[in-house]
Amino acid sequence: MVISGGDSYNEYCQDCYANIICTDHQIIEGINLGVSSGLFNVGVGNEGLSAAIACAASPWQESSGAYVFEGFALNGLPGNGIMIADTQTPIILKNVSVDSRGGKLLSSQPVGIGMVNAKNVIIENCIALSGSMFRISRSNNIQIKNDTAKNIFLEGISDSIVDNCTADCIMIKGAISPLYSERPKVLANATVDHGPLRMAESIIEISRNCTIKNCNRVKEIDLFNTKDCAIEGCTMKDVGLWVLNSQNATVCNATVVNGTLCVDWSKEIIFKNLSLINSEISMAGSVLEDFSIVFEGCQKNGMPILYYEDQKQLELKNLTAGQIWLRGCPEAHIDGCVFEEAYVIDSDGTVIENSKISGEGINLMFSKDCLLSNNILSSGEDDRQQHIGR
Repeated sequence: MVISGGDSYNEYCQDCYANIICTDHQIIEGINLGVSSGLFNVGVGNEGLSAAIACAASPWQESSGAYVFEGFALNGLPGNGIMIADTQTPIILKNVSVDSRGGKLLSSQPVGIGMVNAKNVIIENCIALSGSMFRISRSNNIQIKNDTAKNIFLEGISDSIVDNCTADCIMIKGAISPLYSERPKVLANATVDHGPLRMAESIIEISRNCTIKNCNRVKEIDLFNTKDCAIEGCTMKDVGLWVLNSQNATVCNATVVNGTLCVDWSKEIIFKNLSLINSEISMAGSVLEDFSIVFEGCQKNGMPILYYEDQKQLELKNLTAGQIWLRGCPEAHIDGCVFEEAYVIDSDGTVIENSKISGEGINLMFSKDCLLSNNILSSGEDDRQQHIGR
């Protein structure tokens, strides 16, 4: 089923079958998906197949102007499921089930509910069956609430929310710029100076101002090429939380269990009340700004993550912690402490001595002239110990 005000769906969702509903950007009229008395069979493509659509009623319009598609199932679709494209008409999909198996032009996964160049859409209490996913691209003001899918992928979007959803992976990422992705189409008849051939200033269109919240039945949450995004009240189990090429992200009241907290080439990342349980931290970057990470009220395995910033000659003695973070703390002194890991960032002349380290050890980043003396590195699972001298 395609709900469209243009033709973007032709390329984006070639395997969407049945009912093309044109919105003309603002108006939906004369639409009958089904009848209240039972099932309505819709022909799909040229293959003579059919899909059963169980509808409680035809779409109706709220007083707010939004058109509501509610209470039906698309079962056994040979292609992808529902596509919403090229429209700013407020649309609500509610209590909808989509069983899409993919088609001849398979992507990595069949798309249960897809969207491109859309605005003001709510997807609520919907289910994508048979391992299909939600895929939302270049859209604005999208609300995905109380839904279930194999994966929920959002790319090149803004001002959107994913709330209380179940999926293996929820990903917010950038999208390839249309100017860049359309270059091959004009190669045959173009000159070097032809405008569309020039490289886009930014190949990636980042996703902005999006929130993932209250999602506690997920394996993995990803923020790739994003800005001003947030993760609130979520639990990630078995894979973890991955932040890549992102800026100004806030993660609060979240938990990572048996997974990895990965922060690569990202700036201004704040963690508040984060709990790491049997999980590790992985970081990568090229410049100091890539390690601008802040922890507030966080824990690892029930022990506090101690974070210190911009304190010269800081003295830490006889403390017990899950982790110790120093950022911009030159000539800091850690003495007689017990912790799993220490991260020393932009803190020249730091001394760590007489301490017991039971996890991944001491990580020095953009810090020089540091001294490690008389520390004990324990493997954690056996009695082997490694003494680190000067």
